[in-house]
Amino acid sequence: MVLAGIAYAIFAFMHIDKKDESLPAPPTPLELAGDACLTIAENAAEKINAVVEFQKLEKQSRKLHVFETCMHDRSYIENPAWLKYAEPLAHKTSEEKQLSFDEVLTAMNREQMLQLKAESDKPIYWIIRK
Repeated sequence: MVLAGIAYAIFAFMHIDKKDESLPAPPTPLELAGDACLTIAENAAEKINAVVEFQKLEKQSRKLHVFETCMHDRSYIENPAWLKYAEPLAHKTSEEKQLSFDEVLTAMNREQMLQLKAESDKPIYWIIRK
């Protein structure tokens, strides 16, 4: 009985005081706003029945427009540092693939505006308006 009590005390000492390091970090305000806006954008385009290719593009365009408007309503804007980072890449890609610069930059915008977690090698798309 005493041995079981000692074993429990050792177990409690070793495991109860330690914080659980496997828990994910709490979401940032940007992630919370982005998740809310993504839900709103999905709901806005939900009723569009996309059958033909142009309808699929229209649905995607509506989602992104609603998402962008929602983020602006929550005081987020496009990061000027991201644009400075993206423009040289867009020029290079447009020359390699023989596409227009605007088309490549727009495609990069659409992809990066949905990235809500910062990456160490490039600036994040959204920043809070000052």
